[in-house]
Amino acid sequence: SEECPGDTIVIAITSNPDEPPTPEFRADIEQFNIGVDLALLRITRAFDGRLLDRSKLALPFVGLADASSVDLDDTIFVVGYPGIGDDPVSIVQGTITAFTAEPSGGERSWLKTSASIPGTMSGGGAYNRQGELIGIPTTAPITNLTFGSNCQPIQDTNEDGSVNENGLLPSYHQVNASAAFSFNDDQFRETLIAKNLT
Repeated sequence: SEECPGDTIVIAITSNPDEPPTPEFRADIEQFNIGVDLALLRITRAFDGRLLDRSKLALPFVGLADASSVDLDDTIFVVGYPGIGDDPVSIVQGTITAFTAEPSGGERSWLKTSASIPGTMSGGGAYNRQGELIGIPTTAPITNLTFGSNCQPIQDTNEDGSVNENGLLPSYHQVNASAAFSFNDDQFRETLIAKNLT
């Protein structure tokens, strides 16, 4: 669209935590779930457009933790990029303060945390002390924006084909009420196969 030109998904890698991530790969959307705002990306090319043999990629990965393994007052670490531009990776520490149920996800669908997470870190990862992924930080719908807030368009929320004022993320907004979507391995697999793009 005119508001958000381009249709290439770029995967940037953080090699040095003091520096912004470096674009390394291009990717395609393999599967997604709009309900939990989660997508599985498949690396297909180098950043310069060359085809890659994915079997030769030796990228690190993290394990998944079961939501039932998380308890109140457990320490968590949220990793993400707080800036919209070229900021380096950031880590925010907090504790689990509550659980919220949802019919589709069970008693621990959402985790509340004491961590004060910038809204721009939505979509990063929430990890336990063992480095296992326990959730995806996300923001609740925003209904009242204050005059003069610094808002950035982030997604096509009303599905009109434009990334515009219908999907704004105030850069000052803190995520801490229901910061991480909690999933166990089965729920995560269901999310990844909910919509198969072939």
